[in-house]
Amino acid sequence: MKRIGVDVGGTFTDLYFSDDDQRIAVVEKVPSTPHDPSEAVVNGIRKLCEKAGVSLSDIDQLVHGTTVATNTALTHTGAEVGMITTEGFRDILHIARHKKPHNFSLQQDLPWQTKPLIKRRHRLTVKERVTAPHGEVLVPLDEDEVRERVRELKAAGVQAVAVCLLHSYLNPVHERRIGEIVNEEFPEAFLSLSSDIVPLYREYERFSTTALNAFVGPRVSAYLHRLHDEVTALGYQREILLMQSSGGMVPIREAAKRPVTLMMSGPVGGLIGGMWAARQSGFENVVTLDIGGTSADIGVAYQGELRMRHLLDTKIGDHQAMVPMVDIDTIGAGGGSIAYVDAGGVFRVGPQSAGAVPGPVCYGRGGTEPTSTDAQVLLGRMRPDRMLAGSGLDMDLDGARKAMEGLADKLGMSVEEAALGALQIQKFGMTQAIEQNSVRRGYDPRDFTLVAAGGAGALFACEIAAELEVPNVLVPAHPGIIAGIGLLATDEQYEFVATNRFTFTDADPAAIQASFEELEREANAQLDAEGVPAERRRIDWLADARYEGQGYEIRFDVPEGPVTTAWLDQAEAAFHDAHFEEYGHRFKDGSVEVINIRVEARAVMDELPTPTPTRSGSLADALVETRPVTFDVDGTPTTVDTGFYDREKMGVGTAFAGPVVIEQYDSTVVVPPGFTGTVDEAGNLVIACPASTETAEKLATPILMRVIGGALNSAAKEMASVLFRMAYSSIIRESEDLGAGLFDKDGNVLAESDSTPMFMGSMPKIVKGVISVLGDDIHEGDVILHNDPYLGATHSPDVAIIEPIFHDGELVGFAGASGQLIDNGGAFSGLMVDIQDVQSEGTIFRAVKVYEKGVRQESLIRHILNNTRTPTSNEGDFQAMIAACELAKSRYLALVERYGIGAVQDAGQSWIDYSERMLRQEIAKIPDGVYETEVGYLDDDGRNYGKKLPIVVKVIVEGDEITYDLTGSSEQVPTAYNCAFEGTTVSAFTFITRMMFLDEVAFPVFVPQNEGMLKPLKVIAPEGTIFNPKYPAATFSRFSQVQRAVDLALRALAPVIPERVTAGNSAHIHF
Repeated sequence: MKRIGVDVGGTFTDLYFSDDDQRIAVVEKVPSTPHDPSEAVVNGIRKLCEKAGVSLSDIDQLVHGTTVATNTALTHTGAEVGMITTEGFRDILHIARHKKPHNFSLQQDLPWQTKPLIKRRHRLTVKERVTAPHGEVLVPLDEDEVRERVRELKAAGVQAVAVCLLHSYLNPVHERRIGEIVNEEFPEAFLSLSSDIVPLYREYERFSTTALNAFVGPRVSAYLHRLHDEVTALGYQREILLMQSSGGMVPIREAAKRPVTLMMSGPVGGLIGGMWAARQSGFENVVTLDIGGTSADIGVAYQGELRMRHLLDTKIGDHQAMVPMVDIDTIGAGGGSIAYVDAGGVFRVGPQSAGAVPGPVCYGRGGTEPTSTDAQVLLGRMRPDRMLAGSGLDMDLDGARKAMEGLADKLGMSVEEAALGALQIQKFGMTQAIEQNSVRRGYDPRDFTLVAAGGAGALFACEIAAELEVPNVLVPAHPGIIAGIGLLATDEQYEFVATNRFTFTDADPAAIQASFEELEREANAQLDAEGVPAERRRIDWLADARYEGQGYEIRFDVPEGPVTTAWLDQAEAAFHDAHFEEYGHRFKDGSVEVINIRVEARAVMDELPTPTPTRSGSLADALVETRPVTFDVDGTPTTVDTGFYDREKMGVGTAFAGPVVIEQYDSTVVVPPGFTGTVDEAGNLVIACPASTETAEKLATPILMRVIGGALNSAAKEMASVLFRMAYSSIIRESEDLGAGLFDKDGNVLAESDSTPMFMGSMPKIVKGVISVLGDDIHEGDVILHNDPYLGATHSPDVAIIEPIFHDGELVGFAGASGQLIDNGGAFSGLMVDIQDVQSEGTIFRAVKVYEKGVRQESLIRHILNNTRTPTSNEGDFQAMIAACELAKSRYLALVERYGIGAVQDAGQSWIDYSERMLRQEIAKIPDGVYETEVGYLDDDGRNYGKKLPIVVKVIVEGDEITYDLTGSSEQVPTAYNCAFEGTTVSAFTFITRMMFLDEVAFPVFVPQNEGMLKPLKVIAPEGTIFNPKYPAATFSRFSQVQRAVDLALRALAPVIPERVTAGNSAHIHF
């Protein structure tokens, strides 16, 4: 069998030819042609066939990975699309979900509104209604109205039509009929039916995915048809296959109908290629590190299986694409990543990149800022004469050194120390990304192999592997062509899915069996159409499920049928295990609810064989030259004479020991001192890694600060992710109305997650409130419940779990998580305004221990839950908060174990100082003065209708500090229309200060949210006013008051910082 894989990248198009019978491989790289990718594909195929000595008519399989769909979506250059939807639902795409793309920004864009996939005037409605849960037709489809709508869209000049009806996932009869009418009235339109593209519940995600398919469809379809015609003209006689984001191939005609499934096909090919290479050397557990010029793609495979991303996390840009997608992370770390010192004095590398032009300084194209590649060259790890051979460029080593000197001077380092530091920072960034995608999901890195891919992956792989304690690095024979190889190392794959809701406790086995069998019939019909013989077919059953009351499902494998009572027990146990693997927690007695069932059908392809490696050649034969190279040896830049070797001359069995540098056509491999390796029987380099000896003493302070600070912030983000995915409260999981963070032993916040802004600043107040109540009565294993609005909390429904962190018997910090419960036992369920005091809001927990010294206080917990309307939901939310805190504790203690408690505490304080310094610098740019605007008013307090409440805000700027004075605002009111001072009033002004001065979209670097943000600002609100009420005034309903107050603050500052504030702020919900 002869095969070709073609992967199109931004700079190069990579091609791989395999003659399976002869075990011969040929590779080729040609420049990509972004204006028309098919030019590079056809040119590359022609050159590859010439090099391999074959005709395209001899090729049995041609597989393509394309970026056309992804680029069309990201550049917003798709078709003009029309939409037909159920009456009353045309604005689903505009409303989207509650969460904004950026937490700390006034300047951010909402792309689904400002750059919609379908303009509102092209979103038309028809009368019809199918009802849940069984899909009965309630309102028949008005076909005459449908024809009118189709004609309107045709007259408007749209090129594609998306049909998205509210409950078509339950019964597609109306969508199918609309599709028939579109084909009758407007046959030239590209048609997408949501019941074909993604027949699942959740209307926004389904509508968005279908709209995205229609948006990219005409361009992708035209490209694929053009490519088909061109390769057919060259003699190819079979159907082209396309790589999907799921990791499986699909014929070109199917891909043209569902181009939304082609997103991310390139990075997926890289992961599969890495898995294939590792498998040839006997490794099943793989982390792939594919580094190019501007970014690094990181993927994980466990026991030879790809890990899929959660369907609600599958986005292209800012648009939801609810299609199966392999879980790959992309970070801004490549050869062109720029090293610099930011305005606050922090040493950073990336994500800004020098790109291809001007590129690194050493390329001599006019670059002025030092990059990762410049660092590698200055340290001697890449030979200048080889790097630019044939490019027509002259290596500018002097320019690279001068640029690095400028950076080194700012840091008080030598050039070598600065260059090593830049690579260490970049290395730690990639290490954390790998941990996020693998280790922190329960995998032991000692069970994995790190596969180095891309042009730059092997420059970093050894040191990253040592950092993670990964035992081996594998460098494939062709690491720079790995995505092209991966295209040939997977199966043809189809997925069939249906929403089918049931719990394992009340399920009907016969009905479930019938549902799976229906999907299997569809799967086999597809395989029949492709001519797949029975012996090459593989059918798998899967399901998406959650604990009843949760909002996020987990996909997991279920046993093969038949479905029986025993099958239900096995499937339920499999879900419990999957939940534990994902979140580190299971609800033993929780009822499990299945949402969707899936059947995955594969046409299993023959294994791509390993090309016969060369057996001739030795290390001595491969030696090119010996040069000085600088490595980090025990924390000191040390220059060592290092051999540079030609990989093509290293035969099977060739052994080597670091330091060595191995050069090849598409990559450079750096093997530091202490590492040893060999060329194995598959022709791969397998490098054994010593354990890392990196400690706090061996890292310069700026680097250590960056490493530990990044880890703390990563842990805080993980906390939030665990909390909202595990939560039962719809407010937590849909609005992400939560807060989470790590704190020092005094309650100062070290790192805070993205969260609902009203939690910003309140979390440290909550922790300090707990400390003030319990004093020294805080012990290892305590779990503390707190929601007192007069001791830091926002209002009583926002309940927090606080856990102390102990190291060697000493209190060193806290982990805390908070979220809004559905009910807390108040006078009314839901929003309460007309109540008399804080006790009416619900149960007040003032630093209550629900676990004491590790012992669960069962009767207390039962009492707490029994006094709410939603005990099951509340218990689930408490457990989600505990899981988030346990995760944070483990992350913090792992840092302490690695670097020592002193280094972690010092780094935490350094980041606090940094954030404070950055905020003060921005405040100081405003002229000193008192800034005021007119008095604002609220309509009334919810009881005394028509009695307006004045809001007065005076902003005082003195040097690098800012004060918000609310003196003159309304006295406190006898309803819940008051604001807890610390938890609400101060938090609101903390947030708006952050957004004005350190907007994460407008500001050049991201400044972490921590205690430093609280220090330069002060809020004054006289006791007894609505912004600082006296106990026991109710504080439940506090949103509109602070929204109006920050509006007035923005108005007051608008004359001096007009570019930083927005107009019409009361209409723009910040919180």
